[in-house]
Amino acid sequence: MVRLPVPRTVNSNSKFPSKKKNRCLSLLKLSSSVKHAPQIHAQILVSGLQQDTNLLTELIRFCSLSPSRNFRYAQSLLYNSLDSLPPSWNFLIRGYASGDAPKNAIRVFCRMRKEGVAPNNFTFPFVFKACATCLALEEGKQAHADIFKFGLDCDVYVNNNLIHFYGSCKKVLDACKMFDEMPVRSIVSWNSVITACAQNLWSRDAIRKFVKMKDFGFQPNETTMVIMLSLCAQIGNLGLGKWIHSQLIERGMTLNCQLGTALVDIIHNANVSDGLVDKVRKKLLELEPRRSENFVIIANMYADAGMWETATNVRRTMRDGGLKKIGGESCIVLEGSIYPFFSGCCSKDDHESIKLLLDGLNLHMKMVSSL
Repeated sequence: MVRLPVPRTVNSNSKFPSKKKNRCLSLLKLSSSVKHAPQIHAQILVSGLQQDTNLLTELIRFCSLSPSRNFRYAQSLLYNSLDSLPPSWNFLIRGYASGDAPKNAIRVFCRMRKEGVAPNNFTFPFVFKACATCLALEEGKQAHADIFKFGLDCDVYVNNNLIHFYGSCKKVLDACKMFDEMPVRSIVSWNSVITACAQNLWSRDAIRKFVKMKDFGFQPNETTMVIMLSLCAQIGNLGLGKWIHSQLIERGMTLNCQLGTALVDIIHNANVSDGLVDKVRKKLLELEPRRSENFVIIANMYADAGMWETATNVRRTMRDGGLKKIGGESCIVLEGSIYPFFSGCCSKDDHESIKLLLDGLNLHMKMVSSL
């Protein structure tokens, strides 16, 4: 590997650095792959702009948030920088928190604190998001304490994500306490606390918050309605679902795919008339006629209603239209990393060794049971 000589930094008063800097920024904007990051970085060094923290930040953003991310390179740039700005750390934390390794976002945040870089209101939301994803309660609590140190305890954006974090960790009382102590709230604040209650099946508290938000001058939006309808489906309360639906109609909300799917979930868990099934079918296909999940939902609804022939016809229409049912998908969180897996598919190279291990365990269990 040939090492390029690092030139002396060009005088910042010269007209040349701005042109060279603009050229590097243009390369970043035009680049379609993070594979170009080393070449762009080399161009920055050759141009004598290695001390330009704004360029470094843009390069880290490019590596952390572009579709084909390169976290290793972004982290190497950040950790070897002599003078990094908070946005550089924020981009890497955001990238990790939104990806398959949220635990790394927490590690980068700890390194940021160790390096003496002050986090801001764009840092903590993604730290709390990472903690929520991998259920890192203790780390989230420590970050919660940090927001007071940096005077961000009244920031709405930070507090909304903190409510989501506590709700994800099943600490509903802490989420509600956080919400009650907020000096300023937004519609997102209300949706966050209702979600915290709903996803943990604190249905009465969720309904109470839903009713109460109007007293504080906040009107439910589509997100609020989806949360409440999903709760009704989870607890199997058709009556409450009808009332929420009436609220939706009263506010003149247009039925979109998310609201339609939430309504279907309620109907799916209740004995409904064939006419209602037909209405839902027509509306879902009107909203997204090429969405295979809609056909599957409709077919299942007809099957649950005992209309087997109609259900078969729906599946035949789906097949004739070239639509395929999407395989089941799930994931597990292991040591702070998310591992997705799909029905009938294994994306891991070592799946054979895992299968051998399972076969060995199965054989061992049979031997033990035969003793």
